[in-house]
Amino acid sequence: MNQLTKWFLRSSVGLAFIALLSSSSFAVAGQLTGTWKMQSLTREEFSDGKVTETPPAPAKGEIVFTSEGRYLVAIFAQQCAPSGDENQARSGQIMIAHAGQYRVSGEKLFQHVDRASSGALIGATQMQFIGWTGHKLVLESMPTQNVADGKSEILTLTLER
Repeated sequence: MNQLTKWFLRSSVGLAFIALLSSSSFAVAGQLTGTWKMQSLTREEFSDGKVTETPPAPAKGEIVFTSEGRYLVAIFAQQCAPSGDENQARSGQIMIAHAGQYRVSGEKLFQHVDRASSGALIGATQMQFIGWTGHKLVLESMPTQNVADGKSEILTLTLER
C-alpha cells in the first residue's frame, strides 16, 4: 500500500470519527427539543469542605428547547402567603427566568443567556451536564457561587415531558 493510500485511509477514519461525534450531539439536541416540566430541583452546597444537600423552596417550572437552538427557562417558587391573600399565594415569585441560544456538545449543554430576570446572567454562558433517567432529563450544573449567600453549589434539575 503506497503512502497516499495510507494517508487517505487515515484521513477518512478521522473524518468518520468526527462525524460520529457530531451526529451524537445532534441526536442529543434532537432529544431535548420540546417542552419539559420540572419534576424536582436539588441543591448541593459546599462549605468548609463539607457537602450538604439543602432542599430549595418548593418550585414549579418549565424549560422549552426549540429545534432552531433557542431555549426558555422559567422556574417559580411556590409560596404560601401568611396573610391568607389568595392572589398573593397563587402568584408566587420568580426564582429564575432566562432565555437565549443553546448548543449541545457530547453530554454537555451550553446556554448563552440573551435575556434574564437577573441582569448578572445576561451575556453569560452556562454549562450543564446532560443525563437521562429513563424518560426523564437530568441537568446538573457546574459548581457555581450562589449570589445570595456566597456559597458554592450544584443544582440538579429533573424534568419530564
